[in-house]
Amino acid sequence: MQRARELRQCGVVNSGYEAAQQQERWWEHDIVAAFPKMVPSDVCAAIGLAQLHKLKAAQERRASIWRIYQRELGEISWIRCPMDAPEGDRHSYFTYCVRILDGSRDDLAKNLLEQGIYTTLRFHPLHLSPIFGCDTTLPVTESLMHDALNLPLHPRLSERDVERIIGAIRLFHI
Repeated sequence: MQRARELRQCGVVNSGYEAAQQQERWWEHDIVAAFPKMVPSDVCAAIGLAQLHKLKAAQERRASIWRIYQRELGEISWIRCPMDAPEGDRHSYFTYCVRILDGSRDDLAKNLLEQGIYTTLRFHPLHLSPIFGCDTTLPVTESLMHDALNLPLHPRLSERDVERIIGAIRLFHI
């Protein structure tokens, strides 16, 4: 049973939300085994096919939230927002990753979590996971590990949710 728990999230022992209840930097994790994420069932395929019909609306909502974040958070001096995609390119709006430039990323993440706003660092640097045995240094990736933070970005966020997230971030340094 323990081995199945370890492998269910691609070799990451705890999901981000589970880890947030137990550790200081919940987005940091050890990969205990290289294992692909697999959900091969007819039920999942049926759900996926049904979701395809909602894809356009979901992407439009994600893009709308992205634009609001860009406009509202772009004015905050201690935050660096992600770049927009070049004109004509397609963007997935999968994640909204900001950089916290004043060293307060961990405190901001904790503050937001205390207010019920879950953030994470979605992509932990793989070269630092002991399982890969890598001794390479990647300075840009490693700096992102200390100052990057993914904000909520999904189609079910209401306008009120987005305003609350932005408001909480704005109030953080006041």
